[in-house]
Amino acid sequence: MKTASPAEEIFAMLVEKGKAYDEFLSVTELLKNAIETEEMEEVDRFIKCREELIGEIDGLDRRISRYQHSIPLDQRSAIFQRVASMSDDLGGKLRQINSTNQVCTAIAARSCEALRNDLTVINQQRQGIQGYVDKTQRIPKFLSVRS
Repeated sequence: MKTASPAEEIFAMLVEKGKAYDEFLSVTELLKNAIETEEMEEVDRFIKCREELIGEIDGLDRRISRYQHSIPLDQRSAIFQRVASMSDDLGGKLRQINSTNQVCTAIAARSCEALRNDLTVINQQRQGIQGYVDKTQRIPKFLSVRS
């Protein structure tokens, strides 16, 4: 049985990393939809899934780094071209992920701003706790249990 060379291992890990990027992009799209529809359980689930994928990608990066140092110097230049084209593909996927993530951030920011505006209106109408406490008759702080 032939063992894979460090270069072949790196290529395999880069392919695996590309698949993880694809999955991350897919989960980010699902996250965007969940944020738009305010399905908070789904938002939490997708955020956790993304965190797991980040850990997986980080592990792949560490493994790739270890393998890079084991490639003989005379073979590095030939391998570099193939790795460079794969890296360009990964870079494109990262740009897509970043773009979708920025959309998620913008949607969440708009939701926060709308909530802040709603709270301001409630506060101005004295419908919240302040309005309840601000009645002209003071409500006793403690109830007498003796009577």
